[in-house]
Amino acid sequence: MAKQRKQKGRGQTAVTDLPPTQAAFLACGRCGYFLSGYKVIHQDLDAAIAKQVEETMTLTWDKQVQDLLVKVYGVELDRGEDYFSGRCPDCWRPFSFEQEMSDAGLTGRLRIKA
Repeated sequence: MAKQRKQKGRGQTAVTDLPPTQAAFLACGRCGYFLSGYKVIHQDLDAAIAKQVEETMTLTWDKQVQDLLVKVYGVELDRGEDYFSGRCPDCWRPFSFEQEMSDAGLTGRLRIKA
């Protein structure tokens, strides 16, 4: 009996071809959209995946990522907040944001469960 193969169209990637972290985000429309948007904004997604600790990625935080988080998850973030924690309304994937003062000035990071 011959194995059946899924044919991929031009420019398409099968879910099985993705790293497990990225494939896990595709199970939820909102989280998949967030990860795709983040990847367009920042080029450090692969590094964040490689450095994840306890299945949590630490991502770069800036105004564009903040706007993406608001659009995808529908959260209201006060521009002056130092910490925020939330969940995806569809799959309940947890995420948190925190700002801190460092030698380089005010920096922030977004942590999201992989």
